[in-house]
Amino acid sequence: MNVEPNGRRQPAPEAAQLRAAAWLLAAACTLAAIFVLRETLGMIAAGVFRAPVMDQWGFLNRVRLWQAGRQSFWNLLWRQHNEHRMILGFLILSLDRAMTAARGTFSTACAWALQILHALLWCAIFWRAEESGPSRTAYAALVLGAFFSAAQFENFLWPFQANFVAVFLLASAAVLCFIRHCRTRGAGVLVAALVFAVAASFCMANGVLLWPIFLLMAVLEGAPSRTGVTVLAFGAALMAAYLHGYATPAQHANPLLSILHPQLLTGYLGIYFFNVWAGLPKFVTPVRAGLFAGALFAAFFGTYAWRRRQGGARDYAFYAYSALFLFGTAALTALGRVNLGWSQAESSRYGTPIFIFWVCLASGAGLFLSRRAKSAAKIMAMPSIAAAILAGMVLPRQASSARAGIDWTRQVDISGLSLAVGAADPAAWSRLYPHLEMIRSVLPYLKSRRLSLFSDPAVEELGRPLSSFLQTRPPLRCPGSFSGFIPVPSDAPGLRVGRVFGKGWSLSARRRPLQTVFIAGARGVIVGLAYAFRPAERFSDFPDPLRGDWGGYARLAPGTRRLSAYGVLPDDRACLIGSLALSSARFKAAKTFSTGTGAAPGAKSRL
Repeated sequence: MNVEPNGRRQPAPEAAQLRAAAWLLAAACTLAAIFVLRETLGMIAAGVFRAPVMDQWGFLNRVRLWQAGRQSFWNLLWRQHNEHRMILGFLILSLDRAMTAARGTFSTACAWALQILHALLWCAIFWRAEESGPSRTAYAALVLGAFFSAAQFENFLWPFQANFVAVFLLASAAVLCFIRHCRTRGAGVLVAALVFAVAASFCMANGVLLWPIFLLMAVLEGAPSRTGVTVLAFGAALMAAYLHGYATPAQHANPLLSILHPQLLTGYLGIYFFNVWAGLPKFVTPVRAGLFAGALFAAFFGTYAWRRRQGGARDYAFYAYSALFLFGTAALTALGRVNLGWSQAESSRYGTPIFIFWVCLASGAGLFLSRRAKSAAKIMAMPSIAAAILAGMVLPRQASSARAGIDWTRQVDISGLSLAVGAADPAAWSRLYPHLEMIRSVLPYLKSRRLSLFSDPAVEELGRPLSSFLQTRPPLRCPGSFSGFIPVPSDAPGLRVGRVFGKGWSLSARRRPLQTVFIAGARGVIVGLAYAFRPAERFSDFPDPLRGDWGGYARLAPGTRRLSAYGVLPDDRACLIGSLALSSARFKAAKTFSTGTGAAPGAKSRL
């Protein structure tokens, strides 16, 4: 080291070069994180759910029964949903129904707000322990990229998932407050920890894991004995309430029986934790990956527990107990869902705990190296770890996951249009919910209350003349075609309905696909609606609205012989895409073409 005239030391040339390299790597991580955020926001901007999907139907059925006086509001909130007591989640959905007519806008905004708070919390915790500028910058980029990766697109798109995001934020806050109590003996932070733990327990089933974790923390962190007694009393009371009237879901595995199949459990965990990584060699089988994940977690937490008993590792506590909660979440999921097959572990909603788990390990490794390694590793540790995780786990799947999220949204939106026109199309309905009886029972309630897709401004235009809300003069023609009309069964006698599909582009120089297409019958009255769809998947060889640039459904008035498709342009202008002549032969048999469920990966119930 050189010495300046004022006595301060100058950094050695090699240290300055290492610091410059660390800043460059941190800048690269920041650019990668910005790309991830941009892609994920683009996925959200491309479309939102206009129709209920999967578990939303179950919630709306509960609301229907409550408003019909067949159950109390408390029963609506308390009644078991799969293995969960989703009081917080159902409160969010209830507010969404009241504020946005059950269109999911409020619930989705809550999911995003909760994830933003969670990311900020993790950045603040690391920044308090690490003072290096490159390390702080790289870590913030890692958290931004991991917490907002599109690989968890279900949690960002599906309104039902706000509670899934909430439980991990609540768990982080509970662990942080309990650690603070163990070190300060403060009663306020203990109360806060207990409140967060109660909220997490009645948000998702994995929230109950916090109570045994608190007891372990009280031992390892040297909390007073009265703290352990308090936690034990609160935990026992909560579990007694939680299990009162509890029944194992019929579609789930019995956890006690799942233990008898360790190979299946290990493989499930392997896919759960390593599904987000790209480029894994072929010899990494699910079982081997599960064994490695278990060994890695055991080494991470075991090292912390050993060092903590020696009086050190105070800065690692939050990451150690968070990793314990996340690994316990994975184990709990495997015990209850291993009968659904290993592929169920690939569900995008599990991306949230998986990414946080790997960030846990990265946080601990970065702090360890910055304190114990030599100068080179000390400076480059966190930037290198962040770059490795972003390059190996986040970036490779970002674009494809964003496309998958957009495609899933469009499938749901187009399938939901069958409900708006009175089409009882099983191929479309199965994309919304696997049990058609549930849709039939809830559909009249949605129509009468103008909820969900029936409050969509585009759907409300059905039956009105096109010229009453769009400019049709001067007449414009958009490039494209009206490709076909396929009759499908209707939900009312004598009603003729069918799928419509085609291609269409705007008049702009970039020729973007038209996002909304109205189908007009005689005298320009709107009889159908279609949305843009990018056909990333081919569901079958049969004609289907999902095969074109736009697709939807239309209903026909008696005597209708021709339909016209109009695209919606900026400034509320309409352009004619094409017309389609209808023959009576089309309606001799209304055959439903099965095109698969088209839903995002998962089982019948998505939580």
